[in-house]
Amino acid sequence: MPDAPSPVPVLVIGGYLGSGKTTLVNHLLRSTSERLMVLVNDFGQSVIDAALVEATDGDVLQLAGGCVCCQIGDDLAGALQRAVDQRPDRLVIETSGVAQPAKVATSVAMFPGLAMEAVVVLADAERIRHSLADRYVGDLVTAQLRQADLVVLNRTDLVADPAAALAAVGAVAHGPVIPCAQAAVPPELLAGSGAPGAGRSRSAGRRPHVPPCRSPPAPRRPCWPSAAFRPGAGEGLRAGGAGSGACSRSSAPRHVHPVDRPHPIRRRDRGDRELRRQAVTGRGGRTTAGARTRVE
Repeated sequence: MPDAPSPVPVLVIGGYLGSGKTTLVNHLLRSTSERLMVLVNDFGQSVIDAALVEATDGDVLQLAGGCVCCQIGDDLAGALQRAVDQRPDRLVIETSGVAQPAKVATSVAMFPGLAMEAVVVLADAERIRHSLADRYVGDLVTAQLRQADLVVLNRTDLVADPAAALAAVGAVAHGPVIPCAQAAVPPELLAGSGAPGAGRSRSAGRRPHVPPCRSPPAPRRPCWPSAAFRPGAGEGLRAGGAGSGACSRSSAPRHVHPVDRPHPIRRRDRGDRELRRQAVTGRGGRTTAGARTRVE
């Protein structure tokens, strides 16, 4: 029985609009010796270097070195099945600028014949701090960075203080951050044995969840119904001797009633209250001015 073919490794490239995703794809096509298949959302949004295009057939671009670029459109499953049928050395998926790459990675991981390798997200060093603080796109950019196995901080050569942009990205991203210019990243850092997510599950490259540090709760003090029930209640009282100023009392409780039994109300107390009520309101229910009753 022949062995099943090995799954095609998949590299997902994401990032916000204008971060340099297409520049990175063109860099991979020019610098790798592998036969790549590239899936893009739209040929109008992702412009492959014209020098690499050898032929065009509908939604498929035949590229130099046996590489292929296909348009995803609205049929991601069909594009993935085409990659499984053609079996390239590696499949590269460029997501749109407003997409969350983790959703694409989840679809790839569930597709038979494909193996999710890594999610690479690009960030523009010139605009990343402004994008993170933007009230409209800040949440999207933050989510994209957190979903990355590797963050490529692009265009660091165009900013006066690359360390500030690197610190802003590092405070959000869960994976390592590589600064670069013109998306010139060695391919072995993105795919293959050197990729941060190579050969691991989607959650293996993430930081482990560390619960917040909380001090242990203070022990609860027992709620005793009476001081006489408290352990050692009479020890300190008996310890006082002559001249010590401490009062010496017996530890035996006096007239202590169980908690579940109410204290008995004396009959005289009930009679006293009744006499006072009659003295104030009178027997007919009307108030008697100046009425006084002496209670013995």
